[in-house]
Amino acid sequence: MALGHDLSRGDGRDRAHGGATEPYGRPQLAAAPADDRQHPPRPRLSRRPLHQQPESLRTASALYAAATNGGTLALQRAAPSTAAAEALAAQRLAAPPPADANDFIWQWEASRDYDPTSDLARIRCAVLAINSADDERNPPETGITAAAIAAIPRARLLLIPASAETAGHGTTGQARFWKESLRGFLAELG
Repeated sequence: MALGHDLSRGDGRDRAHGGATEPYGRPQLAAAPADDRQHPPRPRLSRRPLHQQPESLRTASALYAAATNGGTLALQRAAPSTAAAEALAAQRLAAPPPADANDFIWQWEASRDYDPTSDLARIRCAVLAINSADDERNPPETGITAAAIAAIPRARLLLIPASAETAGHGTTGQARFWKESLRGFLAELG
């Protein structure tokens, strides 16, 4: 399984490991059959809260968040030494896991085979897509986001430069990086 989008060849196979990835380079959480449109039946997941969450959920959640949400420059600033990096890792591993393991799995299953590519040209409203140059989940160097934006008639991409202040994928949740550009975009719409 590929954990980095930059390893995806775009054909559902990972260059480095031969593993499967979803369209747009999303990693799969479960092994896929050769035909990525024919998924085997999945076991039903309980929708009731578990009384005790699996410890592996805490670890998986912390590792995924560290790998895909933080920005390399910001992480380097937060943990410039081995001791600081180990302290940050310990802090993240001590944080509570998602409230319910089933919710975590359902979150991933909801986007498992979602691919809007064929419908992008049908979007008629103006679109401002916001991404960060250090986004680990949607890295701009793959060209995937740029290609998607090019397919939408009235779309543009705001690419926030990476810095020690950005937070990778989490940058888009911080309005200070894009609010002025959004104001300008909305003003142009009248």
